[in-house]
Amino acid sequence: REAMTKVEEASPSPRATGYPSLTELRWRVDVTLSTNKAKRILKPYVLLHLGTSDGKVELFEVTLEQFQKFRYAISRSLNEVLKIEQNDQIQRLRK
Repeated sequence: REAMTKVEEASPSPRATGYPSLTELRWRVDVTLSTNKAKRILKPYVLLHLGTSDGKVELFEVTLEQFQKFRYAISRSLNEVLKIEQNDQIQRLRK
């Protein structure tokens, strides 16, 4: 099964670094059923297709375990960014 999600481009913040933004994300989960060497494997992996605002396309194939680690790292990073932004807003209110 394949799913596709279009990512809305947000207006750049004053702290924008000039890096391209994510404009397209497609993903698919595949399962290897067997190979020439083994009759039955049943190993899932995730295929990621990322499109950026500068027109580049990146393709990734990762194991389910690698994807879970990646997802967790992204989630942790986003939480840290939110904490920093909240602290900045609190600092501005105190001024």
